[in-house]
Order: sequence, then C-alpha cells, then structure tokens
Amino acid sequence: MAIKKSVSRYWKEKIIIDATNMSSLEFLGVRSGWKLATHQIWPWTGTYPNSKDAKRTAVKAKLATGTYPLFGNKIHQKSRQSTLCPLCERCDEDLKHFLLDCPELQKTRQCEVEEVMRLVDANENRISDRDLIQIIVDCSNSPYLLEVPDPTLLVQIEWVSRRLVFNLYCRRCYIIRDRGLDSSVKKVSTHCQKRAVARKPTS
Repeated sequence: MAIKKSVSRYWKEKIIIDATNMSSLEFLGVRSGWKLATHQIWPWTGTYPNSKDAKRTAVKAKLATGTYPLFGNKIHQKSRQSTLCPLCERCDEDLKHFLLDCPELQKTRQCEVEEVMRLVDANENRISDRDLIQIIVDCSNSPYLLEVPDPTLLVQIEWVSRRLVFNLYCRRCYIIRDRGLDSSVKKVSTHCQKRAVARKPTS
C-alpha cells in the first residue's frame, strides 16, 4: 500500500509540474488540487469505447494535450518548413486559430460556438478568447465556470465542445486532403466519411 501511494504521489506531482511548465498543456485541468484520476474528458464520453463520442473525445484529448498536429505546434515544427495555417495561409496554425479564427472553418464552427456561448450565458463583449478556448478544450478547468449551479451544465458544454472539435477536425482533414497540402494526411477517418455521406444532398 505504501509503495502504491508513493508511486501515485510521484506521478501526480510530475503531471502537475509538466502541466504547469509546458505551454502545450496550459488548457488541461491538472493544476494544484487535482486528484490523480481519469481526466473528466473521458468519463463524459459514454459507455461504449467504439461509439461516436469516443472517437470525438480522442481528437479532443489530442488538442488538450498539445499532441494534435497543428502546423504551429512546436512539437511538430521540426518536420515542417512553415507554421502557416494550410487552409487560409494567413496566420500560424495554433490552437486559437484552429478553434476560433480560421476563416476556412467559420461555417463549420459557427453553430457550436454559438451554442457554447448560450450554455455559459456569455456574450462576445465579456468573454475573452482565452476563456472561450479554455471552455472548449476543458470546461472543468475554466475559472469562468467555477460556480456553476447546475453540474449537468458542464456535461452539456463538454458534449457540444466535443462535437465542435471533431467537426473542425473532419473539415480540416478534408481540405488538406483535397488540396494535396500534406502527405501525412493520407486518409480521413471513417467517421468523417460517414458524416460526409450522411450530409451529401440527394439528386
């Protein structure tokens, strides 16, 4: 038992230190006071590991941990000559640009972002971009939602933000693939393909 506690304490401290010092983890809710346990993103996924929500959560977890291969991510810059967004070619493709700013993804993000704003009862004049990114990436770590009276609200926000991130991911993959912009995107996930087929208009 003592060994188990020592191991748990070591990994908890290491994770908190890494999350504090690494900019790629700045939106992940593992700061002081965090308990060593499965992150909140995963329990909200659902019962079935192969479900649609599980696939959406896997994409969101990569964003939250800084491992999703955005062109502006430092860990992926060594293999690329440019950090410019491959979709609009106007700005570096960082997390903010991907989630909120890229004009090529505006139609894809608009409804879900508006739904998130409605759920947190916010408006564009009093919520910063950083607060909005925090809510989308990990609402459990948002100072904006510290005193939420209804705990089910966090579950609703998580569900909408998970859908938003996955839709942006699918759209980005399709644009990159169709333009032949990156050989690393060899195929779009099966789930994205099914989603596209479902939305394809019938003649």
